[in-house]
Amino acid sequence: MIEHPACPRCGQTGRPVLIGLPSPEAFEAAERGLLVLGGCVEWEHSPHWMCRAGHGWRGSEELQQAAISAVFDAD
Repeated sequence: MIEHPACPRCGQTGRPVLIGLPSPEAFEAAERGLLVLGGCVEWEHSPHWMCRAGHGWRGSEELQQAAISAVFDAD
């Protein structure tokens, strides 16, 4: 299991932000709270992680991608 980072503002567990056109599986994962849909375009300062309070932050892209892959591998 991938350990998700804590929000630097509030300490809640982060959820990875998925950038790009979401698949039906991505919509389902977002509804279950496993990831956040971040839109189709990644900007220079787009967050890699978001907590349930809505705080977003950047971090390791490798960890973000591993966490997203783990969401889909678990199904």
